[in-house]
Amino acid sequence: MPFHIHFRDTPHSDYLRNECEGWGDALRTEFPETSRVEVTVSHDGDAHEVHVHVTGRHLDFASSAKNRESVLAAAREAFDKQQAQLRKHHEKQIFAHRRDKT
Repeated sequence: MPFHIHFRDTPHSDYLRNECEGWGDALRTEFPETSRVEVTVSHDGDAHEVHVHVTGRHLDFASSAKNRESVLAAAREAFDKQQAQLRKHHEKQIFAHRRDKT
């Protein structure tokens, strides 16, 4: 699965990259229709900001989070939001398919 991380005006962190790549792999495992995860790490004032963009077959979702103390916490929150969006989309598809059968 293509995974890309961009650091804008922030120092590159291999640890953060590995964590985000692991979370992206977990999304791919849970939602196989996911084909690409793109993460952007930046600063917004005095807070760390992380954007996560996921695309795939019939998918195009984005989420973001900010945290003043930890870029890792911001990344974890952005991935959690992304997982919730994907789960909601996935469940809508399943329940729509079940309604069509009845």
